[in-house]
Amino acid sequence: MIGDSLKSRWGFTLERQKQASRLYALVNLSYERLDGTVTDVSGTAVARQNNHLWAEIDLRGQVQLRSKLSLYAEATGRSAPKDFGDSYGLKANAGVRLAL
Repeated sequence: MIGDSLKSRWGFTLERQKQASRLYALVNLSYERLDGTVTDVSGTAVARQNNHLWAEIDLRGQVQLRSKLSLYAEATGRSAPKDFGDSYGLKANAGVRLAL
């Protein structure tokens, strides 16, 4: 891979916690300051030029069921404000945590 990358990220978190549950949201803006990268695939240069500015929202929750058992869920959405809806990413994750 040839090229340089210099990414900065700014954000904040909001959190609410009650007895056995925790809910929080993260909001981030990230900015790529350089031009991207180039990869050589079978002798052909493939350039990757991302949108420079991205916005991301992440919602997470956790519920404590017992002293060592909890459920959690997370959903993340990101998009480039310049091409909102054309370039985006979505991710979700859920599970059970067991502390031994």
